[in-house]
Amino acid sequence: MIAATIAGIMTLCVVATKPIANQAFAQTPCSLTLSAYPNKGTLATGEGIRSDLTGKLSCGGTGISGATLDFSCNGCSGEWHRNLKTDDSGNFFTNIWPMAGESLKITANYGGDSDHGPATATTSIAMKEKSGGRFEPG
Repeated sequence: MIAATIAGIMTLCVVATKPIANQAFAQTPCSLTLSAYPNKGTLATGEGIRSDLTGKLSCGGTGISGATLDFSCNGCSGEWHRNLKTDDSGNFFTNIWPMAGESLKITANYGGDSDHGPATATTSIAMKEKSGGRFEPG
């Protein structure tokens, strides 16, 4: 009787701890930030200004190093697309040159991987147009 009980317990232990084939594990949720500076102002006709795009990719509260981010622009006066990798802390930096009269929507996208979930962030840039003079913030 004792031998049968022990054999039954050992069989149950093997079945309970055996991994299921193709078992899916949850990805760590990620967040992505994106900001532009300057993000609004007034420019003379035909002028542009450098706007710095910065942000961070974090998953589970930790910055993710070496992740590839895809950037796109809605409203750009030409084709604008970037692929960047995050630094050791999950930060990134690039820039764009909005022109007078442009209203842009920049999107950063992280597609995720086997361990980390996807994340997306957007920011807007709006540059008004005037007939002459220097850049006026805000």
